[in-house]
Amino acid sequence: MSQKNILITSVIVALLAIAAGVSYILFKDDIRTTNNKEKVDPDTVETSSSIETLDINSRLVQSLYNKVVLKDNSYYKYFMYENNDNYIVSQASEMSKLTLAYQNLKEDELSNVSIVNLPTTMVITGYTYSSLGLSYHTLCRGDVWGLDDNYVSFFTYDALLLAYRDLFGNNIVIDKSIPIKTDPYGVKYYIYNETLDGYIPYIIEVGRVSGSYFNSKVTKAVKYDNQIIIYEEVTQVPLDSSIKVSEPTTYVYTFNIDNDNMYSFVSRIKE
Repeated sequence: MSQKNILITSVIVALLAIAAGVSYILFKDDIRTTNNKEKVDPDTVETSSSIETLDINSRLVQSLYNKVVLKDNSYYKYFMYENNDNYIVSQASEMSKLTLAYQNLKEDELSNVSIVNLPTTMVITGYTYSSLGLSYHTLCRGDVWGLDDNYVSFFTYDALLLAYRDLFGNNIVIDKSIPIKTDPYGVKYYIYNETLDGYIPYIIEVGRVSGSYFNSKVTKAVKYDNQIIIYEEVTQVPLDSSIKVSEPTTYVYTFNIDNDNMYSFVSRIKE
């Protein structure tokens, strides 16, 4: 064989070797890539692309949560939801929404007024008085610590409206004829007074004792599209230590992010 043919053969062999090496590398990389893809959790992919996990201790999450849940661990922690495990704001009673708004009044929005010329009694529509042997609620004099009997606590309609819209969105008008319930038994209501353009309290003496209380904590919070979703774990604890504590229940709170980047409460649903 001539030197020329030997040289051509050597070049061909070298090229084939290089091609084989490249093919092996590509094949190896393809296997590695395929294996990596098989190890990816599809739920993780979906979560990373559409759901953002939020810090449950962040100001955003805690401020939203504390708007819709009473801070103290008590039997009355969720009374404003009227024993409804599937509370949807658009279907909820106006009284329950007014109670939520009342709970969100700021301290500097609460003041007091003289009892002069104020009605001393008030009948709450829909309240059952017969079982108590009474027929009305009485003006709640001196209902704030340090306040004497010549004054009652008071807040304006505008203050309540601001808290109401902060919870449920703008362009909402409050029905002034509906009283604001401040406890589960209807002991104390705030009633709208047209002269003052605000609310004053009326009370009735009712003795009730609860046998348990609720503990709660936020366990998870996520942002999904235009919503903030907060997960809460609730445990009902009996006061009698001999009674077994029930298993925790999870509730899911949903808030919509409105066009003005404010958050409107949508629902509280038992999971």
